[in-house]
Amino acid sequence: MASSRLKTGEIVLREWQRQTGLRETHLPFASLEALFELCLEVASPELIDRIVLRGYDAEDNLRHISFEFQSITITSQRKDE
Repeated sequence: MASSRLKTGEIVLREWQRQTGLRETHLPFASLEALFELCLEVASPELIDRIVLRGYDAEDNLRHISFEFQSITITSQRKDE
């Protein structure tokens, strides 16, 4: 019996700028090691929005898994400061 295996994947980064609005960047990868490297390279102001994995299960059926994240920025500026 075959084992499950990754075929392709992508990280989707999001960045918000007041002047231009929301921008998405898609970064493809072909291994879990490459995914790990890409995650470590992400720097502010970009945020990881989702990670999408595409591959095959043990019965050779195509599978698609998405990990979606929610991010929020909170500023602690008070009017009396």
